Order: sequence, then structure tokens, then C-alpha cells
Amino acid sequence: MTLDRDTFGRGCAALLTGGALGIAVETGAALLLFSGLGMLSAAGFITAAALAALAAGVWVGAPEHHHEGDIVPSSIGRWLSAILALIFAAIYAGGWERLPQLRVLPLGRAVAVLLMVAWPAYSLGALLGTLEARARRIAADPALARQAADRTGTGVLALAGAAIGVAWGGFILIPHFPAAYVLGGCAAVLALAAGWETRRHPGTLL
Repeated sequence: MTLDRDTFGRGCAALLTGGALGIAVETGAALLLFSGLGMLSAAGFITAAALAALAAGVWVGAPEHHHEGDIVPSSIGRWLSAILALIFAAIYAGGWERLPQLRVLPLGRAVAVLLMVAWPAYSLGALLGTLEARARRIAADPALARQAADRTGTGVLALAGAAIGVAWGGFILIPHFPAAYVLGGCAAVLALAAGWETRRHPGTLL
């Protein structure tokens, strides 16, 4: 079984999206956990918020049902939403590190959870749901796929990417770079991945 360039590109997109998810959530959690909040309660709340937002995003991004003749959904909107979420997370992370008032005020901490954890997790989850839908539709259409595939591997690659992102973020990125640079770098990588993933099959905006 050969691996064509389209399949490779979609796999890389899922892997990079999962990696960005792992890095973004870990970066946001690291900033919140080491800001003087209660460690155990903050960790539980952050984890719950990230998982709930991720689940909601995957639910929103996945289609209701596929029928024969379904069009390939466009992922451009999901890519833009994920990139925008990471850019706002980077901006707020920069302010969080430089302005002590944000770390003291309850509103500042609430907005931090929203912008640095929940929104990136939701947007990246929605993107993964759409990538899975696109991969299944393309694989099911002989006119679009070079070879049939029973499984797309999107979820597995996304989880693998998230694991790599968490490890890389914890050991290399977060200890050596400002959080704003880390999150901004994730946005830049996703922008490149978006161009590759949508290049051959832009899809149709729904």
C-alpha cells in the first residue's frame, strides 16, 4: 500500500494540529499553575476546561452524517479560527507574563482560562473534527482519492501529535522561550499546514 502526497499531507496536518493542541494547552496550564493559584484545584479546573472545550470542538467540527454524493467540506474556516485562537492566546500570554494585575484579578484569571486554554482547545478540536470529515469524504470518492481507505488515522495522528507536543513543550519550548513566542510559533506552523492541507482539495464552504 503506497502513501500518496495527499494522504501524507492530511496526516501531517492532523499530526501538527495535535501537536499544537498539546503545546497550547500545556503552555496555558503552565502559566496558570505557576501564578500563585492553588496547584491541585487549578490543575483540575484547567484540565476539565480543556477537555470540555476539546470535546465541544470535535462535536461541532464533525458532520452529522455522510450520504453518497456528499460534498467535501471546506476546512479553511476551521484553520483560520484555530490560528486566530492561538494568536489571541499569544497576545494574552504576553500580557499575563508582564502585567501582575492580570494574575491578581479574578476577571484576569477567568479570561486567561478562556483565551489560553478553552478557546485554543475548542478551535483545534473543531479543526480535527473537520479534518476527519474531509479525509473520510475524500477517501470515499474514487474521483478524489487515489486509493480507497477504511481508516483515515486522523484521530491516532492527532493524539500522537498531542503527545509529542506536550513532551516537546515541557522539555524544550516552555523552559526556554516566552509563552507568547511558543503560542505564536504554533499559529505560524498551523498557517503553513493549512496551506498544504487545503491546496489540492479546498472543499466547499457550508
